[in-house]
Amino acid sequence: MAEVRAECQAQWDAPEFAPIRNKVELRPTAEGGKLRFNESYATAAELPLIAKFRDLLDECGSRTANIVFVTSPSIGAASIRSTNAVVEQLENLRRKRITWGEFNTRRYAIINGRAETTIRSNQRRHEADMRDAQRSRERMLEDATRRNEEAMRRNEEMLRNSTPKQTTTDCTPNGFGGFNCHSTQW
Repeated sequence: MAEVRAECQAQWDAPEFAPIRNKVELRPTAEGGKLRFNESYATAAELPLIAKFRDLLDECGSRTANIVFVTSPSIGAASIRSTNAVVEQLENLRRKRITWGEFNTRRYAIINGRAETTIRSNQRRHEADMRDAQRSRERMLEDATRRNEEAMRRNEEMLRNSTPKQTTTDCTPNGFGGFNCHSTQW
């Protein structure tokens, strides 16, 4: 993803975007908040740059979203929706329906909405992971308890089978210098 961002930033840093760079950011930052106060509409000279910026933003957003989608489909889908919504607002800016400040305000609102979606998605995933971990611990505990009970039953069985039994042996002389012996256990 860093590679995609670097490529997009290099395109954005091209001299052709210089006339609008002080009115919009490629990737919103904390300092971009001041851009919300720009009350001017796009000039005729800025219109083709807005179209190029829209294409750049759409391409970069789509590439980034596709990378994210592989590991987190819900966040990737939210990123795609966010990019599409921002591109739509750029079109409103290009058609002079909104000012630069209105565009930036709407863009930040869209991004913040995506951030909330991402946070909720991450919370749901964390909660699911915690539930799975709890179930796993419970299964491990149940398995350990079952194995312990089985071992105790085997030990009890061994003790029952290995309890010493009393044995008596009766021997009688056989008349040839030996003995006939008979043992009894109980």
